[in-house]
Amino acid sequence: MKKMLLILALAMVSFANAQKGTILVGGNFSYNSEKNEREISPTKTDALAFSPKVGYQFHENWTVGAELSLTYSKSSIEDGEGKYTAYKAGAFVRYTVPLNESFSVFADLGIGYQNQKNKYYDNGSLTSTNGVTGFTLV
Repeated sequence: MKKMLLILALAMVSFANAQKGTILVGGNFSYNSEKNEREISPTKTDALAFSPKVGYQFHENWTVGAELSLTYSKSSIEDGEGKYTAYKAGAFVRYTVPLNESFSVFADLGIGYQNQKNKYYDNGSLTSTNGVTGFTLV
């Protein structure tokens, strides 16, 4: 198992040392399920997230690109239920400094738009809704 993780880590580092004119493709996908069996108010939560990213390295050290993030979760507590949805879309610029032939460090700066909503249900009826919409600088 340790050899597999080392090979994966080395493969990821080798992708970081890209050349001018190359395309960067990355992202994340996650799923989480949690269940708490308590005598008083047992809970269950399922969460799903997907975040693709694509960029173009137009100079030895500079990359520009776009990223998207989609998130959904659902929580159940006795007769109540909560649903959370979020999406973010934006652009980024990355400056990369090669330290040697196979290892680089980088800094990202991004700007984007995001929307988040929470909805709460009690016995199947919508009881409250709240959300956030705005711009982000990361």
